Amino acid sequence: MINNTVQLTNGDTANLSSKLSLKFRLYVWSILFDPMLFFVLSEGADAGVNLTIARLVQAAFVMVFGAKLLLSSSAWVVPNPGFFLYRYFTRYVLLLAVASFAGMFVFDTYTLGGLRTYEDSTLIAQALRGQYSRPFFEVVILFYYFLYFVVLPRYLIKSQEEFRYLFKWLIRVLYFMLFFGFLDLVIQLLGWGYIPKHMIQTQAGYVGERFHAFLGEPRDAFPYLLFCLCFLYIRRGLVPDSKVSLLLVTLISLALLCTQSGSGAVGLAFGAIGIAIYFSFRSLRKFVLGIVVVAAVSALTVLSVVLSPRLLLYVDMFSDLWDILNTGEKLPVLLGMQSANFLPFWKMWTNLMDFNFVPVFFGSGIGSTSIVNNNLSAAYIEDASSQLMNPHAQITRIAYESGIFGFLLYVMVFYYPVKMLVAKIPRYRDSIVISFFLLLGVSLGHRSTTIFIYLGIVISVLSNWPFESDHTRNRIADGSILDQQS
Repeated sequence: MINNTVQLTNGDTANLSSKLSLKFRLYVWSILFDPMLFFVLSEGADAGVNLTIARLVQAAFVMVFGAKLLLSSSAWVVPNPGFFLYRYFTRYVLLLAVASFAGMFVFDTYTLGGLRTYEDSTLIAQALRGQYSRPFFEVVILFYYFLYFVVLPRYLIKSQEEFRYLFKWLIRVLYFMLFFGFLDLVIQLLGWGYIPKHMIQTQAGYVGERFHAFLGEPRDAFPYLLFCLCFLYIRRGLVPDSKVSLLLVTLISLALLCTQSGSGAVGLAFGAIGIAIYFSFRSLRKFVLGIVVVAAVSALTVLSVVLSPRLLLYVDMFSDLWDILNTGEKLPVLLGMQSANFLPFWKMWTNLMDFNFVPVFFGSGIGSTSIVNNNLSAAYIEDASSQLMNPHAQITRIAYESGIFGFLLYVMVFYYPVKMLVAKIPRYRDSIVISFFLLLGVSLGHRSTTIFIYLGIVISVLSNWPFESDHTRNRIADGSILDQQS
């Protein structure tokens, strides 16, 4: 699987880097640009998808890749859904399909009630907001994320020089973001201006004195920072002479605090739960390490809330949420703005109280969160919008649309390959696991493509890196239907 396994000098590396294909470079930069949500060229208020520089680079890659595929005389390799590193995703999709069928024909979870007028919308917007077209659109997004970010890296990032190129530029871009993110805060304090959320915005793009650099909103910067931290530790585990600077980790931690992101704080709590569960089933030393890490993450979470007046306000508002939902009162404005993230959980609770267990455990179907938000917003939100509201919190989508069992399968989609990776890497395993759970938790708190990009690169490392002791090489290599050994 490895094209070059020899140790290279700097000169050799530079020479080989110059020979890296256009297809490879386009793909790497398409995934490096993807989290940079500042570079929005056109907002997709009608289509639901923004036009960004990342999308353009991805389109260029697809054209180059497709042309090479059509002109190639070799057999096409079709990803095998039964491949053991994909099988949890396959199971998750099958559960979603069953839940969607049941929701459509048995439980009426796709029936719109209350707010259904779209007079102020274009025909494209009306089509994408329909109770049946929206779920189809979500299916397209899910498969695009998995195929583009998870499947393709196995075939495009294979040699050591390609991994070096990826890690080198990922770290350089991280430094770039940290520099301009903190520079933006300084410029704001001096009253000289600010970096907007998107390049096409001015006053509407102001996010306050919060870290976000060129990553869109502060809540988008949060998973990106942890995404980069994950790869710092993966590179440290793979390359013996690499290091993770304490100063760099400190800067990342400070940037996380400066985002003042509520979803980030909640995501850290999710990550702490995952770390606690993981280390609880290890040795006594690992158990103690888990306690220390959870305490540190919890302290960082509490500190991020205490130091942010806006987060303290949300904490105060959410303390009355249970009573408001029980009494059926209208939600305050700030809670109404976040209602898309918690109203589906309220529906799950009422289903549980009504002994309607099937949607709770197996889900209501893909895209159904936007439907339930539309239906419940009429009762709980004053002057509610007529549009279908999608949650920013990924955990809301996963839990409501695929249920408790689907949520567990979703977690396993990402955890299982990481488990395989740390079993092969002889050093810094704990750091890799801890940073992974933090990224997973934060990606549950706020929807982000970074967790899919992370998964794709982990699977590529498993498939292509020349580990010192690798007894499962043939099994890992067998990820396509054309490879008959699976």
